[in-house]
Amino acid sequence: MLENFNYLYRDKDKARLDTFRVRVARKFPDVRNAYFSDYLKYKLASLEQVANVMGKSPMVKKYFSDSPILYDNVEYMDFFNEFFSKYITTTSRPLKFLNYSGMLNGPNSYPALMKALEADTLLQKPQLRELVLLRNLMEMYDDPLYKQEGIRNTIAAVAKDSKFAGNRVIAEDLAKFLTRLRHGSPAPGFTLRDRNRKQVSLDDLKGKPALIGFWTTYCQPCLSEMESLKPLYDKYHDRMTFVSISADKEIVKMIFFLNLKKDFTWTFLHLGEEIQLLRDYDVRSFPLFVLIDSQGRIVKCPADLPSAGLETSLEKLLNP
Repeated sequence: MLENFNYLYRDKDKARLDTFRVRVARKFPDVRNAYFSDYLKYKLASLEQVANVMGKSPMVKKYFSDSPILYDNVEYMDFFNEFFSKYITTTSRPLKFLNYSGMLNGPNSYPALMKALEADTLLQKPQLRELVLLRNLMEMYDDPLYKQEGIRNTIAAVAKDSKFAGNRVIAEDLAKFLTRLRHGSPAPGFTLRDRNRKQVSLDDLKGKPALIGFWTTYCQPCLSEMESLKPLYDKYHDRMTFVSISADKEIVKMIFFLNLKKDFTWTFLHLGEEIQLLRDYDVRSFPLFVLIDSQGRIVKCPADLPSAGLETSLEKLLNP
């Protein structure tokens, strides 16, 4: 597939796709597993879309309107997400000029939007239409044209009132995803060991705002930012808590480092086996800093680096 991608995308060489389909059929002649069959169906569908084998209307009819929604099939959902990306605001001619901002800010945004999307003849299936709406609301969330509160309210209405159980689950998960690590959302909790191997939890830090940083001893930018953090700690430590969480494999590495840097006197914790915490805080690279208020709620994630704007954020937090 990778070797032939350009032939499909650039040259629209449909013969290569037909050859691939025949080869797959020969390779797996007796497969009876329904998941595999559906996976293959929608993998081929994604290649048909790349090669522009057919137009939007027959694609929707063949793969969506006349077929069940396969929530648990990863290839179905990948194809769905790709096919309907920005569909209602860009791709669909009958829909792209609708006043979504006005509908989202109205008291009955969910039924109003569902009714408006009926203008697209490809979305007559209510279950599909609703899922397309959820897909596009997720993309609209960070667009300044639309108020996030209206989008959250609409998604919450789908989670509560949808007739389709799979769509309700997706709406519930989407609501959590869009608000996770956003300003005002609860900071993910943790209980980790400090340099003295005593347990420290997020709840122990409540009462003061906190700056949490994720780092490792082998990360040179981390060490550089920690040097920039030191004067900020000296200036603000009586008004807020500073916590650095080491993701080193062994706690002894963190302790050895701190024995060398005795002027780093704020709270240091070790991640240990709690790898999930990196996912909870969406740590994709080190260092990463997070500002939390005195009630344990996210103020900013990721926060600015100590060397590039963090002090301004601290002043705003401590002197609103």
